[in-house]
Amino acid sequence: MVSGLRTPVTGRSRALSSVPAHQVAGRVVAAVVESADRAPQAVVLGNCTGPGGNLGRVAALDAGFGESCVGWGVDAQCGSGLVAVIQAADHVRRTGAPAAAGGVESPSTAPVRMVDGAPIRQARFAPEGFADPDMTAAADDLAAACDISRARQEAFALRSHRLALQHETLLRRERMPGTAPWGSVVDDGPRSLSPGMLARFRPLVDSPSATVTPATAARIADGAAA
Repeated sequence: MVSGLRTPVTGRSRALSSVPAHQVAGRVVAAVVESADRAPQAVVLGNCTGPGGNLGRVAALDAGFGESCVGWGVDAQCGSGLVAVIQAADHVRRTGAPAAAGGVESPSTAPVRMVDGAPIRQARFAPEGFADPDMTAAADDLAAACDISRARQEAFALRSHRLALQHETLLRRERMPGTAPWGSVVDDGPRSLSPGMLARFRPLVDSPSATVTPATAARIADGAAA
């Protein structure tokens, strides 16, 4: 890996709410390639809430890489971005050509799907006949099954937020010109946290075994990394 960048992370319906997923991804992929000074021959992007289609290819074209750059998308739910990086690394090993990879989510612009006449924003995780809990309940179940304590979750969250605050975003590197909406984007995802602050939160699920709190739960936000 020779370069890595991310966009600002903004809550759903906030600063990036009008930017579709392929444009959010296209901007960060173009910038990371500029930073690496090597044009990719493939773009692989993880995404699970977007419009469908070949998001990697559309973002590659949006980034200005031309029609010779191939691309594809990966939906492995929460692991989508990591799987995209693994696939891109395998592509590099097989071809010797550079590739760009990462993940993007734009729940603000995600299409609304209809199931049994009711609108939903997230596709099902499992077919009929299988348990399909929401993500918070699933996270609690997984934490219990893998013996991941609340203390471990909070330590991971503290480290994650600290690294996010230290990491240069495109906004801080002034790679985002003043054109709307990028010129006024506020990176409202990372927080300055302390163990004492996290200890005050109650679990989201009302259960004696629940450990996931507002500080360690997934946030619905727009952004991309590459």
